[in-house]
Amino acid sequence: MISEDMEWHEVCAIDDIALGAGLPVQVAGEHIAIIRTRAGQLAALSNFDPFSRAFVIARGVVRDHAGVPTVASPIYEQNFCLETGECLEDDAVRLAVFPVRVRGGRVQVALRPRQGLAEERPAVTPDPRGSASSQDDAPPALFRVRRSR
Repeated sequence: MISEDMEWHEVCAIDDIALGAGLPVQVAGEHIAIIRTRAGQLAALSNFDPFSRAFVIARGVVRDHAGVPTVASPIYEQNFCLETGECLEDDAVRLAVFPVRVRGGRVQVALRPRQGLAEERPAVTPDPRGSASSQDDAPPALFRVRRSR
């Protein structure tokens, strides 16, 4: 839901993002991929690919996957829905999605207010050795949904 009460952050000019491409930005420590479809629609989602554990979503292939606008990771090619962040190949994985708008030719992103204390949402980033490490400059949360069988 987009609201005027949100704190909006200007990240770039709309013309900085080519049609059918993405642009990585950082807002208040969040790594965000701003994606512009070939039709000109904008989406903002986490730039962190949970499969390759790299900040690469903005460099992915923007396309229409069975009628759903998506971005495919440039590493292992999982498709993520631009509207929901859901991985089409693994519905237990979802990227964080951020409100995005254009005002005066400038792209703005809002960070949703976080609930609770920072300790309740540990910051985890990839470590070059393959393990996770906690850092202040962490990627946005990835939502994992566990389904009972």
